[in-house]
This record gives sequence, C-alpha cells and structure tokens, in this order.
Amino acid sequence: MSTDVRDELAPAPDPEQPREWLTYVSLSYRYLRLGMVALVCLIFVAVVLEVSQTPDKCWQGSISAYYYTPVQFVFVASLVAIGVAMIVLKGSNEWEDAFLNVAGMLAPIVALVPTVNSGSCSSVQPMEDATTAARNVGNNVAAYGIIGAAALVLTLIGSIRSRKALSAPADLPPMVRYRFSLVISAAVAALVAVAFIWYRPFFVENGHPIAAFTLFGFIILVVCQNAFQKSVTAREKGKQKYLVNRYTVIAIATVVSGVAIIWAGLAHNWEHWVLIVQATEITLFAAFWLSQTFDEEKKIPHLDDAVAAGVVKAQTVPPAGLTK
Repeated sequence: MSTDVRDELAPAPDPEQPREWLTYVSLSYRYLRLGMVALVCLIFVAVVLEVSQTPDKCWQGSISAYYYTPVQFVFVASLVAIGVAMIVLKGSNEWEDAFLNVAGMLAPIVALVPTVNSGSCSSVQPMEDATTAARNVGNNVAAYGIIGAAALVLTLIGSIRSRKALSAPADLPPMVRYRFSLVISAAVAALVAVAFIWYRPFFVENGHPIAAFTLFGFIILVVCQNAFQKSVTAREKGKQKYLVNRYTVIAIATVVSGVAIIWAGLAHNWEHWVLIVQATEITLFAAFWLSQTFDEEKKIPHLDDAVAAGVVKAQTVPPAGLTK
C-alpha cells in the first residue's frame, strides 16, 4: 500500500491542533529549564534556613558539607534532578550536548558520594558518620550505575535506529555521525565504574571533590562554548562588536571569579572560600541558564512560520497524548 494506514484511520484534523502542539512543546521546554533554576534556589534557601537554626548563625565550609545537616535531602534530590534534566535537554550543538551530558552524569555522583569533611556547623548532630556514608555510597552508586548503563545502551540503540531512518546519513556533521556525545558519555561512565568497582576506598574518599571539580569544569565549558558560538554568529552577521555579548560577560565572570576566589582563599587561608566559590559559580550558571532559556525560546517557530518552513504541516495531527 502506498498510503500509510494511519492516514486512512486518522480522524479529520483540527486546524488548531498544530498550534496546541507547538504551545505544548515550547511550554514543556520552558518549564523544564526553569525548573532547574528553581532547584538551585531550593538548595540556597534550604542552606539559609539551616544557618538560621544554628546557635551561632555559622556557615559550613562548603555547600557539599550541608549533606550532613537537615539540608541533606534537598541537596541530594535537587542535584539528582538537575543532573537528569541536563542529560534530557538536548544541547544546541554536539559540543554543548556532550558537555551537558557529562555534567548531568556527574551531578548525581556529587549528590550520592558525600564529602569526607562533615564540617562543624549544624543545627543537629551530623546526619551520618563515615561508616554509614560509605555503606550508602556502595548501595546508591551501584543502583545509579545499573540504571545509567541501561540508559546508555537504550540511547545507543535509539541512535542507531534513528540514523538508519535518515535518507542521507553521510551528510550529517562528523560529530553527529560518529555519536560524539554518546562516546564521551560512555567514556566517563566507564571511568566512574572502574573507580567504583576496583578502587572503592579511593572512590568513597575522593569521589565527591573530583566529581564536583569536573562538574564545574564542564559547566564552565558550556558557558564558554555558548559565548564563542554567539560571537561567531554575530561576526557572520557583520556586527562590529561581535565579541561583546552577555554570554561572554558571564563566561569571563565565571572563570575570573573562580580563579580569584580560589587564589585568595588559599593565599589567605579563608575558612569559607570553597563555599563562596561554589555559590558564585552556581549563581553565574543559573544566570546563564536563564539567559539561554529566553534565547532558545525565540528559536521556536511561530505556527505560521513553522508551516511555511515545513516544520509543521498545515493539517498535521500531533502524536497521541499531546492534545488536551
């Protein structure tokens, strides 16, 4: 049969359905990205509330140390959710997608493998001791590894099937054709698995700082890559000040502030320099994320433009479940 059987069985399309479909997609995308910013704010609010409950209104040496306080559940849940969202959201290009995937994979490690420094400022007794924390790491990271491996396999299968469905896969950019994002994600997962299985004591003791440092590194790469891409686009449009854009400002602030705070903290032996650098980098990334969210929304075509460009057919019936 030359005609798809679905064309014969499909009900008469509603002209308003394509508009509802575009609205559904754009709103889902917006709320998912804004939800990540809300989770960051949730961690900050939980920390401030915990500080207000301490006798001396003191601060822990790092955000990570709040794992051992009543903030623990907010800290873990928020980082895991943020990590999943980073992986789920598709980057604007293969570089950004790879950076987001790696950062998303590391965020749950930061959450599930606590820092060994529990700090001395808490409104209650430490939530866990070293023995309990090590036991929890063994169970939770193992579960995360099993689900993560399954997700990578399913992603690979889906990627292969989608490539076969393309009419001209050879025309794809090399990074897409060779699944660069999936390859680098699998490599990071393999390194984590090796450390967890064969070097468990080292993993329990050092897994958190290594994962956290690498996570921040890839977040900075995401910001810098967007600053570079926006500059290239501006130059192609003939703008004279193509190097000046808000992404560039955020990227410079992220790198300079990180280096400056770390140097000052180590040089002057600041007690809370880790806390300050973490809070600063997270806040700058949230500012970048909000800015990018609004920029990406502008790329979502209006219904009439989408129809004209062939993105949405005038009589397209959205997939089942997308309509109200």
